[in-house]
Amino acid sequence: MSNDIKAIQIERRPAPTSREQFKREVEEPSRPVVLTGGMQNWPALSRWNAEYLREKIGHRNITVDICPPTGDATHTRAQEMTLAQYIQQGVPELEARDRMSNTELSLHDFPEVKDDAREPDWYEPERFKTASLFLGQATMSALHYHPDAEALLCMVHGQNRVVLFEPGQTDRMYPTPWHRSRFHWSQVNTAKPDLARHPRFAEAQPWETLLSPGEMVFIPIHWWHAIYRTAFTAAVTWFWQAELRKWHFPSPTVRTVAAFVPAIVRGMTRRRA
Repeated sequence: MSNDIKAIQIERRPAPTSREQFKREVEEPSRPVVLTGGMQNWPALSRWNAEYLREKIGHRNITVDICPPTGDATHTRAQEMTLAQYIQQGVPELEARDRMSNTELSLHDFPEVKDDAREPDWYEPERFKTASLFLGQATMSALHYHPDAEALLCMVHGQNRVVLFEPGQTDRMYPTPWHRSRFHWSQVNTAKPDLARHPRFAEAQPWETLLSPGEMVFIPIHWWHAIYRTAFTAAVTWFWQAELRKWHFPSPTVRTVAAFVPAIVRGMTRRRA
């Protein structure tokens, strides 16, 4: 971040011991919070390093998003590579000024390591959407929000610097136009903002934390967030459907609904065919 506003440090607290406590103290307030001590039963904490993951799943082929020097995640290019290459960022064609976006992989596509992680039982099973595996070296997740989900990012190896912005600051995030596929992504390079192009971003109030192994951060629906890594990291994020009453009106809910309408219409058309 390069704006001059001091970041609010995200509250840290012990992980809840029941679903009721999680809902009452974490999910209902709809504010980010770091939870500690909730991953002791994860075999991944003692297993997942670069060598172990290269051995187990390094042979698998993946598609990685490469961000241009501007950091604009809405104009990425795809790069095919093995997971081992991605972990060590050893791709000869990668230009020095380019940067890998942190590619989202489905945890369930990697049965060799899937059971090393433990799904939390803090949300209703029927609300579960997906579990994502995030690996990489010196990668970034550009600024975006989750259109319809809450999330729990669980740090396994290395450290993530997580920066968030409240939904009410959407106009300062310069979101991609609602009719594009990445409507929930920002056009701002938060690592090096161009304030001549995006002057209102300088007024945005960030929330921030440095997440270490064994810690989780709750990311509420519609909170903008970007994640930075300077060394090899491994993390798992669990996503579940947010309750409609927690959607933030008018923004970004209005633009989110507008973006969903074409897909809904296509689905209705297919059902009638």
